[in-house]
Parts: sequence; structure tokens; C-alpha cells
Amino acid sequence: MFDLHSHTIFSDGELDPKELLKKMYEENISICSITDHNHCLAYEDLKVNEDIKYIVGTEIATSYKGYVIEILGYEVDYSIINKWYKEYYSDDNLIKREKKLFSELKEISKKNGFEIDSNFEMEKIVKGQSKKTIYYYLKENYKDFSFNNYKDFFRKGLSNPSSIWFIDEGRYYPTIKEVIDLIHSAGGKAILAHPYEYGFDNLNELFSYLIDSNIDGIESFHPSASMYEGIKIAKYCVDNNLYSSGGSDYHNEKRLVPLGIRIVDKVFNFKCFDWIREYL
Repeated sequence: MFDLHSHTIFSDGELDPKELLKKMYEENISICSITDHNHCLAYEDLKVNEDIKYIVGTEIATSYKGYVIEILGYEVDYSIINKWYKEYYSDDNLIKREKKLFSELKEISKKNGFEIDSNFEMEKIVKGQSKKTIYYYLKENYKDFSFNNYKDFFRKGLSNPSSIWFIDEGRYYPTIKEVIDLIHSAGGKAILAHPYEYGFDNLNELFSYLIDSNIDGIESFHPSASMYEGIKIAKYCVDNNLYSSGGSDYHNEKRLVPLGIRIVDKVFNFKCFDWIREYL
């Protein structure tokens, strides 16, 4: 088994890097990657582990036509990614961005009939806190607030241009070209993360745009995709001379998503997975 998509406490996971690698080993994962959001901080203090092979990875947010999407970077020089992260997401820039988003979200909530106390503020300011603070306030105070969980609020509301909750957060993210160029400058492969999670009616337009932008591949196997959809993406990668990857997108035990991707040899022998098999 392999698992090239997971998160630690350095972004929004529950385990530290060493704990996650230990868990991967216990689950008989042969090759893994920690892909924390927008950086590679988990690798700065991570020593070489003889028990399990890991590929240095990251997952960087960008946007496409108003939709927030994410691009995985593999085999990157983590020092280059981290240097960019510390500049682009500096404390000053992050605080300004979160405060602006928080104010905009209050206005959108009011416009949609959900008044928020004018004195209500964020308890702390970290990346993503504005959206989560607003979501939990509305969930707690309004029974007719229709989103059952934060993920739906983010994907189907805030990141959906056709939703009354849409907010163009892409203004604060690097462009697709900037992300792909960054990953390439760090010596890595740029691979679109979980295409079926974004809710596009037709993925071909997105794929074509990304290919024109020099994307290297597309993640095929992910909890958001059925086995049939995963194979379909893998075949697309083969037909278009792209790499592919897969992973559990592990964050914590509460998600009830097990670690590891296991696919039959007939599929794993697809050319798009050659780069992963090399690690075996």
C-alpha cells in the first residue's frame, strides 16, 4: 500500500510527523507523503526513517474561476517551499487577510438573514480561522442554517460561485501558474489534488487548462472518488502522458477514513504510476 496525501499538526491534522509515520508503518504503508497545506514545515525536523519511505510533499491552495482548488507538490526541496510560505503567508499578511475575510463574512451572513453580533470577534487569528469561526457561530445560533458540516460550508458555499455564500477567496491565493512554477522551481512534480471534491460538472475544461499550465499530473485515488472514478482519472493520465497519485487525505480518526491506498496490480502497473513504483 501507499499513501501520498496526509496531514499533520503543522496544518490541520491531529498527529505530529513522527506519530503519523509510525502509524503509516503500523498500517503496512510502504511509501507515504506528508502534504500539509501550503508548506513543508513537517520535514524541517523530520529525520530519515529507515522503516518507511517517504516522499517530501505539500498541498498548495490556488483558484480556478473562483473555485478554490489545491495542487500537490511531490519530490520538492522543502527549504524552497518553506521559504516561499514564510514570505507569502507572513504573520502580517495572514492577519490582514483573515480580518478582511472575517468582516466580509459577517456582511454576507447579514445579507443572507443571519445577523452576527457586532461585538463578536475571532478568539485567535490563524489561517482559516475567519471561516471556521463564522461557521460555528451560525451553526450554534441558527437552527435554519443549512450546512451540516464545515467542509460543505467551504466547498458548497464559500467556494461555490453559484452559491449565495460565495466569497472570492482566490484573491488571496497565488495563481495556478505561480503554484506550478513554485513546485517546479523546487524540483518537484505538480499534481492536481482530488478533482472530484470540487463539484465541477465537467472536469475536462479544468484538466485542459491545467495541462496548458504545465501541470504534471492528477490525483486519481482519493476518498472523494469512487473506484470507477479513480480508474477513469488514471486512464486519463495515461492517455495524456501525466503522472498520477493517490492518498487517504488523512487528518484524524474522526473522519473514519483509513490510511493507505490499495489498488490491483493491473491498475497500479499503469504508466502514470511508474514514478511511485520506483520507490518500491
